[in-house]
Amino acid sequence: MINKPYTMLLVEDEDAHIEAITRSLAAVSMDNKIIALKTAGEFRQAIADNLAFDLVLLDMNLPDGMALDLITELDIGPRWPVIIMTAYGDEELAVRAIKSGAIDYIVKSEGTFRDIPKIAEHTLREWENIRKRKKAEMALLESEERFRKLIEMSPVPIIIGRDGKIEYINKAFGYLIGADEDTLKGKDFISLIAPAHRKTVMEHSIARHQGKPVPTVYETVGLRTDGTTAPIEISISLIELESGPVSIAYVTDLTERKKAENALRESEERYRATVNSMDVYLHVVDRNFRIVLYNEALVAMMHDLGMDDEMSGKNLFDVFTFVPKNTKSIYQNILKTGEKFIDEQSIKAGNRTVWCETRRIPIKDAGGRVAGIITIILDITERKTMENALRESEARNKALLEAIPDLMFVLSENGDILDYKAVNHNDLYAAPEEFLGKNLREIMPPDVTDLTMEKMKNLKGTGGIETYEYALQMNGLEYFESRLVPYGTDKYIAIVRNITERKHAEAERIEMERRLQHVQKLESLGVLAGGIAHDFNNILTAILGHSELALFGLDPFNPARDSIREIENASHRAAELCRQMLAYSGKGKFVIENINLSTLINEMVSFLKAAVSKKAVLNMNLKNDITGIKGDATQIRQIVMNLITNASDALEGNHGVITISDGTIDCDKETLSKYSFGAELSEGLYVYLEVSDTGIGMDEETIVHIFEPFFTTKFTGRGLGMSAVMGIVRGHNGAISIDSEAGKGSTFRIIFPSIDKSMFAEENAPEGLPVIKKGNGLVMVVDDEEIVRSTAKLMLEKLGFEALPVSGGHEAIRLFREKKDKISIVIIDLNMPQIDGEETLNELRKIDPAVRTIIASGYSESELNMRFLNRENLVYIQKPFSLSELSEVLKSIG
Repeated sequence: MINKPYTMLLVEDEDAHIEAITRSLAAVSMDNKIIALKTAGEFRQAIADNLAFDLVLLDMNLPDGMALDLITELDIGPRWPVIIMTAYGDEELAVRAIKSGAIDYIVKSEGTFRDIPKIAEHTLREWENIRKRKKAEMALLESEERFRKLIEMSPVPIIIGRDGKIEYINKAFGYLIGADEDTLKGKDFISLIAPAHRKTVMEHSIARHQGKPVPTVYETVGLRTDGTTAPIEISISLIELESGPVSIAYVTDLTERKKAENALRESEERYRATVNSMDVYLHVVDRNFRIVLYNEALVAMMHDLGMDDEMSGKNLFDVFTFVPKNTKSIYQNILKTGEKFIDEQSIKAGNRTVWCETRRIPIKDAGGRVAGIITIILDITERKTMENALRESEARNKALLEAIPDLMFVLSENGDILDYKAVNHNDLYAAPEEFLGKNLREIMPPDVTDLTMEKMKNLKGTGGIETYEYALQMNGLEYFESRLVPYGTDKYIAIVRNITERKHAEAERIEMERRLQHVQKLESLGVLAGGIAHDFNNILTAILGHSELALFGLDPFNPARDSIREIENASHRAAELCRQMLAYSGKGKFVIENINLSTLINEMVSFLKAAVSKKAVLNMNLKNDITGIKGDATQIRQIVMNLITNASDALEGNHGVITISDGTIDCDKETLSKYSFGAELSEGLYVYLEVSDTGIGMDEETIVHIFEPFFTTKFTGRGLGMSAVMGIVRGHNGAISIDSEAGKGSTFRIIFPSIDKSMFAEENAPEGLPVIKKGNGLVMVVDDEEIVRSTAKLMLEKLGFEALPVSGGHEAIRLFREKKDKISIVIIDLNMPQIDGEETLNELRKIDPAVRTIIASGYSESELNMRFLNRENLVYIQKPFSLSELSEVLKSIG
């Protein structure tokens, strides 16, 4: 029986059937309602208007539609119980109705119309059961998911094992041990215990599986995968499953706790002399309330009371049996919250009753955990007996109010302002004479008033606290936090704090986090771009090398020479793309010299004018007397050209202005923080290059991605121009900022560290190295790529050398030890797996400190010079390299 009235939505085009169904429902109860519609169109409109009803009785065939189509179209099956009516019984049609989402299917007849109330009640009960079942199923799924996440995301290390083998570990356990689940799964649990402690753990495990009583929580020493050990506490349980018993262990790293305990013991002696000289009663307890320290004044007091004055190691509450009953809960709360607790209490000890002021102060370890509590007790009996209880209470309450810097208002339940307290009247929205005795709605903005009244309504009769925030337009936009508490039976106290500074600080923190995430993303993309360039350089080394070798084998009139030259040209273009990607990663090849930025740009004017649109006006705003920078002139020119090209493209063929400016700027930390990668730079004088245009500008989304490799808004672009700019800027210890808005043009500003003008007289070219004779000696080529080794071998043989290809650092060390007297020169790839080029070089020079070495890499020579500072008999060759470049480097290493 349905206990509450319901509303039926009847969709039927025959009046007689409507009347029969209405009459049948009315005969049972006048409380039930029926809404009759005659067409599919009316039904669609009722659904669109969110008409309220409890179930649908839908005729199969309507003048303008079919019931099955309506159920699918309007997706009403999951939202309401639907009963399909038809004039003819058809089993196949009934199946289709149920599949479409209907809950029942009936055939029209006088008997059916009379039974409509029963059918409706049955349908509503079944619908309620379906909803409860779905709710229960959803709750079960959510419960299982919460359990899985609880285990996986638990900060407590957890391990599950069977028969002594590891079946599962969570992330926290993997972090503790130093390995992931795939590494440890299937291994013996005992392998994670330090050897000296394995016997005890094994004995526990065997006894537990035999049903014998063993500790469920015990301490031992764990063994990490890197060989280090750590004290741990294991809490283990044995669970019986259908597939057999499994063990689940919760592991706690005790390293910090042990350190804290040792530190506490070491400090006891230092403090003992101090505390004994204090004219107070003092004692210190650990986390288990064992007394670990007390002063002589406390011993004397216990002796005077005729009580045991030997307290060391005893439980606090076994010794001080006369303390109030709530004392233990106070200590427990301090352990939980880490906050000190000061109170005054009347204590009866022996034949004496004294007033004491007790200060309980937590002692925290290095990790912030409460390791113990120091208690200082002052005898204030004399003071208490002299004070008047009422005056003391009034003074204390007054001091408390004066100490609170917040605003305080007393409000009636209707919103009348009855009283107020304000230390700083600047935080008041209106003068006291304007609001005292008036209602909030007369003074405050409607949104703040409505929010306050809603919170008071929520609090009525609950005794809780409501905290909420709002903003007021005062001297600018000011933010406030209000804490509303009931006062008496029909009043409320609102404590209001100005949180404008906190809000601004939160906004600044969010902005700093956003910038940091952007910087990290660009750095990750730089690593990716550098990796791609490295792999391509290896391939291009082979292509260029074999191309040159092929040319040596052809006569001057062979038609194949032109095709091979095209291969060489295409390879050089590909190498240039690799250099751009390496430039983005900040590891491109730089030739550093002293540069006057104004002079460099003036030399490029004719090229720049040719590069911009014919409709663009190019303005030069250069200051020729600015200080210089250190950099690669070619790379700086690339920055200028890329920015100018970008600005010209932003005009989209329309008339516009492009302006190039330079100058100097003194940057502090705040100024540098406005630049991408500026936070990494030091304060000081910088030279800036600025390119602005009056083009289409950029939205926020484009600005976020503009420096990413392969990102472009141009149909024919490669997406490497601006990423190369970023890489070159970073490689020159510079930073970049963008000021742009869609439809309002863009301004790019780049800053470089400034150098003194006098430095332009310095000589930049490195001294030449001695030359060796061509074809003299054996050259060992160490590279993990077969294609590079085979190409280098052919090139060396073409130059008259004998080549010894080696696939990795370990093999190179072994062969060099055997053949060091025969090997004249070693060529080493910088990036190799297992042991890289730098490690290989270090090992080779332990064997022969004077071995002549060529480092092969796609990275810049300046970066390599920093890594191999002051190394003798060492030169570099950049991948991809040609036969002629290899020949020159070999000559320079004599």
